Amino acid sequence: MAKLIWAIIFGLLPFSLSLAQKYDYNWTFADSCGIDFTDTTNPKPFRSLCKRDGSSETQATISNRDGKLIAYWAFDTLDSNNRTYFSNLLDHNHKLIKNGNNIWVNGIFGSGAIFIPFPNDSSKYYFFSIASIKGDQKTACQKIGCTIFYAVLQVFSNERIEIIQKNQVLLEGEFSDHLAAVRHANGRDWWLLAHESISNRFIRFIITPNGITSPAYQAIGRGPTLFHLNRGICYWRGDMVISPKGNRLCIGAGNLDLLELYRFNRFTGLLSDLVVLGSSSKLSDDKITLDYYGISFSEDESKLYISLANSATSETKYSLYQYDLSNTANILQSQTMIFEGYSTFRTGIQELGPDGKIYIAQASHSSLSVINKPNEKFPDCDFVKDGFFLQGKQSRYGLPSFPVFRVPTLPIPAGRIEVTLPDCPEEARVIGKQDYKFYVWDDGSNEDLRYIDYKPGVSKYIRWSYDLEDTLCAVRCDTFYVTFRPAYLRISTSQSRQICQDDSIRIGDNQQCDSCYYRWLPRTSLTNSNAKQTVAKPNQTTTYVRSTYIPNGCVVGTDTVFIRVIEKHVPPCTSVSRPEIKRPKTVYQLYPNPANDQVNVEYQVPMEECATLEIYEASGIKIIEYRLQGESGLKEISTQTWAEGVYLFRFSCGNHIRTQKLFISR
Repeated sequence: MAKLIWAIIFGLLPFSLSLAQKYDYNWTFADSCGIDFTDTTNPKPFRSLCKRDGSSETQATISNRDGKLIAYWAFDTLDSNNRTYFSNLLDHNHKLIKNGNNIWVNGIFGSGAIFIPFPNDSSKYYFFSIASIKGDQKTACQKIGCTIFYAVLQVFSNERIEIIQKNQVLLEGEFSDHLAAVRHANGRDWWLLAHESISNRFIRFIITPNGITSPAYQAIGRGPTLFHLNRGICYWRGDMVISPKGNRLCIGAGNLDLLELYRFNRFTGLLSDLVVLGSSSKLSDDKITLDYYGISFSEDESKLYISLANSATSETKYSLYQYDLSNTANILQSQTMIFEGYSTFRTGIQELGPDGKIYIAQASHSSLSVINKPNEKFPDCDFVKDGFFLQGKQSRYGLPSFPVFRVPTLPIPAGRIEVTLPDCPEEARVIGKQDYKFYVWDDGSNEDLRYIDYKPGVSKYIRWSYDLEDTLCAVRCDTFYVTFRPAYLRISTSQSRQICQDDSIRIGDNQQCDSCYYRWLPRTSLTNSNAKQTVAKPNQTTTYVRSTYIPNGCVVGTDTVFIRVIEKHVPPCTSVSRPEIKRPKTVYQLYPNPANDQVNVEYQVPMEECATLEIYEASGIKIIEYRLQGESGLKEISTQTWAEGVYLFRFSCGNHIRTQKLFISR
């Protein structure tokens, strides 16, 4: 039940909390560059301690939720191939954070490092990075990235910052140069995404207050072919970006001439609805001319912007394109060129700023290109090539990576499931498809099970589903509505008989049920306790009960026979000359029919307490049962709350059984 309460609380967290956070209000990048977005109407450049040589592409910065700079990544040492091995983490005073030296990062990765705030702890931050060193931290990789590392930053009350964990191995493998993160739909946790360089598999982790989950994989899209792999061509040198509201993901791989757009599910972390924007063909030679490097979405997710380098000619041509995502049927056809140039327009990473503008890195330039109104179609999007000057500092190819956090906390997906139970409701289970790992039902029972036992009379069941046992945030809520439609009416009858001592009597009606089987209790003094009809010769007054079963083991009928045994010396006990007692005939009448607010049942029976009236819905569900008093009478039944339709009235007295339909019409 506790998990149920927490699931409801998290489902009600306001979207405004995410909107108010300012983790991206400071940028540090390239050659001592920085931008302060405290005033989003007038962002200002500042001097950072990023270094030009090592920080040409990889960048990462984080501010606290109020917009104050906390930490950023800065290059320290290169290996012989100009790939950064060691780097430093600096604080808001641009000084080395305690224990923040010798952090493993690869400096030539476009989005190979990222900070992520701890869930439910504003004093801690993760720093994730991809490096070209194996987990033993001694052996260099042949591939670009072979280990995802993480560090943990602790901010103390006096604003002192310390790295309390560093160079922790999250996963070893072969990775592209992409890391991306987005807030989970529950409004608390985070998704961290990576991609393998030698396959088409995405890798996803969930970051919760309890830690980081094991990796999960999804194979989707094209990825490298055997032709590429045999020539050492892998999935890297590009960008991977999640849209501002968390609904889309776009990934580009220059080495593969590949650009793909997906829908992203923040509940499951899964991708779907692939749209191929780059080449979908398998290349037949080693010459790759298109390099997709730089991806961004407009704030309203209606536009996608792509930077493309084309080396088909002697001088590489750089282009900037816009795609209209609002026209889902013709996204590819909506491609529009915004700008193109050569050495004077060497575009790099794109980043959506907190002011709603898109900033584009320009290698070896003292300014950034800016798209001022990215929600609008070209030319109204207002692209300016040198739109933001860096006060004499020089841009390279990279801009800082940030997690996507201005996203709504989504209501838990809900399902309505109609369930029809078999003939035995007490033996049935409410069952749903098993999509998740952990379940809680509305009464707090049956944890870890996707089913719950049917409770007689309960027609509504609620099940909360979880993707992890250590999270309190449900990812789905299903409501099961149960109806019981038995193949046979459940019938209960009662009869009374009187015999003299040492006499016998045949009991059991001759009902029509070829597939049924029977059991009489008690078995004593019966010729056959498993027959439809049997002969009883009790030596004392006895009550016999016959249960009627159908092949699946369900009881569909119960018949009770009360036999009173009279001693022979008590008159008028004679089996031969017993006088016949005249009884009135059985009369039963139902009116009016059709009925509106009331129906009358008039009856006359041979003996008192013999008549039973049962009322059923047309589906076979019993509504009510009456024991009619006296040998005659009038039973008035209110039908004001009954729905319009057909109902079955079953009148029984001894062997006399009559069923009649009643129509309710208003």
